[in-house]
Amino acid sequence: MKSRIEAEPINLGFQMAPMIDIIFVIMLFYMVRAGELKMERQLNMTLPSRQTEATTKPLDQPFEELLLTVDEESVVYLNDNEVGAPEDAKLESLAALLASIRQNASDSGVKILATLKTEDATPYQRVMAVMNALAKAKISNLTFTVGEDQN
Repeated sequence: MKSRIEAEPINLGFQMAPMIDIIFVIMLFYMVRAGELKMERQLNMTLPSRQTEATTKPLDQPFEELLLTVDEESVVYLNDNEVGAPEDAKLESLAALLASIRQNASDSGVKILATLKTEDATPYQRVMAVMNALAKAKISNLTFTVGEDQN
């Protein structure tokens, strides 16, 4: 004779632990996302879009482009001419040169557009020193580029 082992069915009921885990994961997701949105609002910045490109007026006055290059050894070049040695920490001579260029440009009605080109391994302090020299010269139209040109 075969004997059968009878087992009583166990009613596990509604499991709360997995539901609580899922709710905590969803809450964590929304809390992190809300922090990112708050940070975006704090920057108070408007990114360009097609609408702003269409409504932007073209430059109505001529402009002069300045190319400031900082290499990996912290040497600063202005339009391929060396203007700042690595030992010159504050770049006072560059600031004076940029101020005279800005003054000449404003006297002749020319707007200055500066581009700051750095290498991947350029020290951050050197980039800040160049930006401080631009600020002392009151040149505010600045564009950044990093690395080699892709020609």
